[in-house]
Amino acid sequence: MCDNPSSENNWDFHCLVKCQRWNFSDLKEINRNYLSLQCRKNTGAMKLEIGVNELHVPMVPFRHPCLKDIINLQCKTDRAVPKIIHYVWLGPKVREFKFENFLSAYSAYKFLKPCLMFFHGETIPFGPRWDYLLKIVPNIVHVYREAPVSIFGTKLGHIEHKADIARLEAVLEYGGIYIDTDTVILRSLDPLRDYNFTLSKAFDYNLSNGLIMSVPNATFANIWYREYKSYNPKQWGVHSTILPFRLSKKYPNLIHTEEKTFVRPNAGELKMLFEENFNWSKNYAIHLYVRFYRKYKYNINVIRTLNTTMGSLARHVLFGSKELCIQ
Repeated sequence: MCDNPSSENNWDFHCLVKCQRWNFSDLKEINRNYLSLQCRKNTGAMKLEIGVNELHVPMVPFRHPCLKDIINLQCKTDRAVPKIIHYVWLGPKVREFKFENFLSAYSAYKFLKPCLMFFHGETIPFGPRWDYLLKIVPNIVHVYREAPVSIFGTKLGHIEHKADIARLEAVLEYGGIYIDTDTVILRSLDPLRDYNFTLSKAFDYNLSNGLIMSVPNATFANIWYREYKSYNPKQWGVHSTILPFRLSKKYPNLIHTEEKTFVRPNAGELKMLFEENFNWSKNYAIHLYVRFYRKYKYNINVIRTLNTTMGSLARHVLFGSKELCIQ
């Protein structure tokens, strides 16, 4: 154990710190703040209410006029990009909220302090980690929408392609910050909220769409969306990552490009993410790419003493320190 835990720039991990205990199944009767939305025709309002273990999530259809009204009345700040978080949860089947999903949503709530957190889809998650999130995050809204089936007359292929369209439509409609459900936020994004549109490189030849920052109806987002007229369902990643990179070169005044601060390590660096220790002190976020790593079996207990990038970032989010926990 160390009296002075190592700084964010020290990646030796020689210091042991006390870490709090988390129990996702602990759903004792507690007073919980939860969001109540009132939507009437073209107007809306929101307020926080208190209930005993009330795991209520308000539901509003996508593009319902009252959501914009609520954002304009309740979520305006002096920055261009509103503090609205978007997650896309597509598919008619109810799916369990996994550890990496909780880590992403909790990190967004902790570091971004959003006015509202939207989950777009036909259903919302379930499970003990979801219930725990609802206990501590009062402003989650289920934005009901079905998965897009086509774009400019062309049928969408993979579910990932449908999610690509849904995330673009979300930021075009409302503005805010779209986050992949396995992207973890590491610090405030406020320094970037004055730009109208922001993406980050993942590789030198593309821009990742796993974290998007946008004003409502951003010009770059509109141009990108219209370019889906040439969408080919047999191609992978062309319109979602390579195309925005090409557009950024054509319209550099419409986009701010981060140099791999949202994504590094990338999909080709899984060993650096899951088996080594990458210094992420300059990162705003990290994409976990868990679907590509077959050995992935992490949970709240494993990460306490996991001496890898995955362990350090999870401890940073959950315990406030990247250092190894005392067993």
